Formats: sequence, structure tokens, C-alpha cells
Amino acid sequence: MNPGDDFFAWVNNKWLESNPIPADKASFGSFHMLDDNSLTTLRISMEKAAGANAAKGTNTQKVGDFWFSGMDTVAIEKAGIEPIKPWLEKINAISTADDMIKTVAQMHRTYTFALFTNWVGQDDKNSADVIMNMWQGGLGLPEREYYLAQDAQSKQIRTDYINHIKNVFVLMGIDEAKATANANTILTVETAMAKASMDQVTMRDPNATYHKMSVEDFAKMTPNINWNLYYTELKTPEFKTGINVAQPEFYKALNGMVKSVKMDDWKNLFNLPHG
Repeated sequence: MNPGDDFFAWVNNKWLESNPIPADKASFGSFHMLDDNSLTTLRISMEKAAGANAAKGTNTQKVGDFWFSGMDTVAIEKAGIEPIKPWLEKINAISTADDMIKTVAQMHRTYTFALFTNWVGQDDKNSADVIMNMWQGGLGLPEREYYLAQDAQSKQIRTDYINHIKNVFVLMGIDEAKATANANTILTVETAMAKASMDQVTMRDPNATYHKMSVEDFAKMTPNINWNLYYTELKTPEFKTGINVAQPEFYKALNGMVKSVKMDDWKNLFNLPHG
């Protein structure tokens, strides 16, 4: 052992003793501190804007109103689900696979990543190009093992998850029996998606999540999904150098599920957005 190792171990232990992990966090480090500082700065700025009585139409007024809209819990409780009713009506009007992918694109543009996720960034193997990355998603629990692990804690988490979903549906005005059925259906659909998802360890290998292909090849791989409709609704530019489909097996499975899962089951899933 290097003689210096004991010294560095002593320094690390002293640092840990004087910087304990906060009780409300599972881990803590410099990036957590930067994140906390950023959130504190944002909160102070928004509170200041909310109390500024700024002229209508100014950025200060818009920021202040945005902050107040999220902090006015009395108004939020009074409104109930009224603000999201247009979305619920849009979801419940879905009748075809094309309706579904169009609505998914609108959800992606607005507030949640239903079914899958994506983002735009540098091509991992050619930083001169910027491409779209198509990524697995659609799960309400953190990752696939929450659905598949058979230990007692994981089973309890799934039981609690079903109960949580049921309670959300009850709050939406659905009777408890139907809400429970909806919750079980959602878990079944998400479990199928989880089985097709790449595990966390495999995703540590950047090569495992790099599968660049043309939009035409992606469409051939997933013929049940109208990607042209999705791209149009999302208002994407032309994909000149292709896209990266990070987890092809997930998208192949999703392609099959578009046909095999009942539309009412998809709509139940979309009525409980997450992502």
C-alpha cells in the first residue's frame, strides 16, 4: 500500500464526518450542492418577481405570475382537474394508432414523455453532427428492475404503486372498483415495457446505446408506428444524418404493443402521465 493512502483515507473520513449526508437525501456531493444553490437562486428570483407588482406584459410579471400559479394551493385545490380536462378529452378521443402517436407527440411537446423519451444532442461518434436520440421510457417507476425483481421490498413497492395510481383515478372522479382495475392494467402494460427495456448496467456501455440509423430504417423496424406523423406533429427539422435509436429492442417491442394492447388500456396509461 502506498504510504500516502492512509493520509488520504484520513482526509476523506474527516471530510465525511464534517459533511454528513442530509437526512432527506440518499447521496450528497458537489453537484448536489450546485443544484441546491441553483434552486435557491431561482426561488429567490421568482419570489422577488411575484412581489414586484410589475407592469403587465413584462418578463418580471410573467415570472411572478408563473411562480404564484404554482404556490396558490387554495386555487389549485379549488380547480381540481379542470385545467387538464382538455387533455383528458383529447386522450379519451383516441381511436386509432395514428391518433395515439399524434397525441403522444403533442404530450412530448407540452408536458410529459409518454411511451418513450428523446432528446437532441451531439452525435456520440461525430460531435460535428447534432442528432435526435430515441430512448426507452414510459415507466412510472424509476427503472425496469422495480417491475421485475421478486424480493419482498420490490413486491411491496409495486403494491404501493398500484394503490397510488388507484387513488389518483379516484381523485379524478372514477369509482374505486374501476380505479383499481385501471391501476392493475397500467402496471401490466408498464411491466411489458419494462421487460423490453435495457437494464441499467448494460446502459453504462456507451456502445450498447449507440445504434445510428436512417429514419427510413427506423420506420421499417417499427411499421406499426407512424413516425412521419410523429415528426410532423413534433415539428422536427429534416434528419440529414439519421437518428440514434438507443434501445432497438425496446422499440421493436413497443411496435408490437401498439397492436396487441387495447386502445382503452393505452388511454388509461396516458390519463396518468409521467416520464
